[in-house]
Amino acid sequence: AWCALALPAVVFAQTAGKITKVSGPAVVVPAPSNAEQMPAETAAKPGTAIHWNDTLKTPVSARLRAELNDGSILSLGQQTALAMIAPDSTGRFYLQLKYGKVRITVSQQARPNFRIRTNSCEIGPFDGSDIAVDADNPVDTVVLASSGKTVLDCSTPRQKMRLEVPAGYYATSMGTIQPLTANRLRRMDLEFISASAAPAVEGVTQKQRRIGVARRSARGARNHRALSGAQVEIELELLALGAGS
Repeated sequence: AWCALALPAVVFAQTAGKITKVSGPAVVVPAPSNAEQMPAETAAKPGTAIHWNDTLKTPVSARLRAELNDGSILSLGQQTALAMIAPDSTGRFYLQLKYGKVRITVSQQARPNFRIRTNSCEIGPFDGSDIAVDADNPVDTVVLASSGKTVLDCSTPRQKMRLEVPAGYYATSMGTIQPLTANRLRRMDLEFISASAAPAVEGVTQKQRRIGVARRSARGARNHRALSGAQVEIELELLALGAGS
């Protein structure tokens, strides 16, 4: 006779995180309880719990910021829908970016165990990453890495396509990888991050900010130049402070 060993079940929190900041009429759409029932969306407010399989949605002119249980920060731009897919048996969960743009500041206090999915690609793992993902085009995902690095995997059964995206670069699901430019950052609509919510940027002085503003006031070819790591940080903070318009 033999007996099966009972393996401990993996237990997950019932919530994925909480909303910390909202601008405009953003909503939370819970997963439907059955195929025939349309779930009732609720207004997103700071402190609102995010449950697994909820979808966060922002219409035109709305933006939303949320904190995951591991401390990672999500910042949704306008016209974005992001679903929080429940963890699998290994504990890994997925952020399904249905459309729109999102910035992810990965927690440095915990090992992130999630991936981002779009219609065409999967993004992750993350190594000290502060990244932005653009899924406005359903067949062309764009990933920007302002710090750390990540991987853009758009492989298909017919073709393998896996790009490592280091800090200061962006990559697309079409297979291109290029240095970040000020124009590319602005096109990501990162200005939705308010000054009060923007992460601290170490080593960016008031003088550097003034220099950055002066540089950004001159349009033209310089907007297409590759940015150094420090310049990327300055651009991000300028956008956060609302200096980009």
